[in-house]
Amino acid sequence: MKRRIKLGNQIYEIEILKIQDNLLKVVVNDKEFYFSLKENEDPQSLSKEEIEKIISFSKENILKEKKKASDIPDKVLKSPLSGQVSGVFVKEGDCVKINQKLLTIISMKMENEILSEIEGKIKEIKVKKGQIVSKDDILILFE
Repeated sequence: MKRRIKLGNQIYEIEILKIQDNLLKVVVNDKEFYFSLKENEDPQSLSKEEIEKIISFSKENILKEKKKASDIPDKVLKSPLSGQVSGVFVKEGDCVKINQKLLTIISMKMENEILSEIEGKIKEIKVKKGQIVSKDDILILFE
């Protein structure tokens, strides 16, 4: 469920999705972030000002990451997580649509579907079934 929160003059649309017991996917204004959770033996409360500093700092990091990402062509599918490729459902030369299932990756005993974020033709598949991949490994190149 998406929620809107207002911090200062900024409004953020946030959706939190539980992937596994200790892994969350948080979507903030259509940007995806993954968080690994661990138990905190010394929990603390944050003030509104501290939260705004964290968000401001995060914005700076996002801008830096966007700049890095701009060096890579848009037509590259990178692995969103580490794991083992358990299925490849397309082949080179195939035309794919947005949200079409391309691959599955097993990570932490859970099978994750990797969907196409773009519409296009597959130029090269860089992985095969059974291959171990790390986060941000290139999986597929599009034309």
